[in-house]
Amino acid sequence: MGLFINILIAEDSKEVSDNIKKILLKNPTVKIVNIVNNGIDAYKTIINKKIDFAFVEFNLPMMSASELLKQLKKESINTKVIVLSTTDKNDDLNTRILNLGAFKIINKNAKIEYIENEISSIIINKNIKKEENIREIKIDESIKNNLFRNTTIQKNTINTFPHNISRVSDVIKKINYSDFKNPKLIAIGISTGGPKALRSLIPSIPKNFPIPILIAQHIPKDFSSSLAKGLNDVSQITVKEAEDNEEVKAGFAYICPGENNMGIYLDNDNIKIKLRPDLKLDLPYMPSVNHLFNTINDNLKDQAIAVIMTGMGNDGTEGMINLYNNKNLTIAQNKTTSTIFGMPKSAIENNAVHFIISLYDIADFLVQYTTIKLKGLY
Repeated sequence: MGLFINILIAEDSKEVSDNIKKILLKNPTVKIVNIVNNGIDAYKTIINKKIDFAFVEFNLPMMSASELLKQLKKESINTKVIVLSTTDKNDDLNTRILNLGAFKIINKNAKIEYIENEISSIIINKNIKKEENIREIKIDESIKNNLFRNTTIQKNTINTFPHNISRVSDVIKKINYSDFKNPKLIAIGISTGGPKALRSLIPSIPKNFPIPILIAQHIPKDFSSSLAKGLNDVSQITVKEAEDNEEVKAGFAYICPGENNMGIYLDNDNIKIKLRPDLKLDLPYMPSVNHLFNTINDNLKDQAIAVIMTGMGNDGTEGMINLYNNKNLTIAQNKTTSTIFGMPKSAIENNAVHFIISLYDIADFLVQYTTIKLKGLY
């Protein structure tokens, strides 16, 4: 029995992706599993599907080909990545890409005959697995799935999610929702590696997301505005620098300005932002994650979700402990996808975290959890 060759095309130019699709479909053994225009969707397709070859644009939005290759290498995923470059010859660049594990580099600006020959040679040389190996793989997957289905989430335990959207959904449905009240906001504390991580997370949040997001990113003065603008340009929700005394709204993410500390206060039933530049001598980090978390704990008590992400040190741990003890849902980014695991690790070691989740699954978790919780679908 023959096998299809499963292909992913990840290219932000429709013209280029259409050309590659036409070339590939000339081979009857090819099956195009997905065509995406950003690196996050490419990554999710690879980890959730059996992809043999991925044709990936070098400067793909949200996660570049280099970042994708690094992540696949970390997780020992053996999909063969063909990088689509815009340069004819750049020996230094090509060497770096190949060292990261790229299977081949194709100049997508070359003549169509060259591109077709390159792609055809890749597909023709594909080594099709024998039927016995297929049965072996199916048995392994069945065992994994059964083991996961039998896993239950107990109250106050830590669980590491696999990189699998459907399994995230399975786990989310097993949460004891009565342990938590409906969230009114999400608070994110993040430091070293933050801009890159936020560029993966925030654009994955849908436009109709039902609650606001507040972000305390350790960042110098004058850099927070460019971070907010850059994220807003690639996101479905509105991303902006927070302003003193403004009311927070669903569908918005608010980034604390550099050399400020952001907290919240209640004006009747409205949640408003309070900026405190005067606290900078009293707090070791700017903007302070602990300050944001603690003001949320003081004002909302048990109606928030707190996320601690990549960063050096332990800022946010004290606030996470307080939020955890008051029955707020708390999440830490996992070690594999953290640039620096210091801040998440500190919160985890202090038993202040309900879930440890991959960077690339956090958005899916937040969307599914808030939808189920706020619509009472449990």
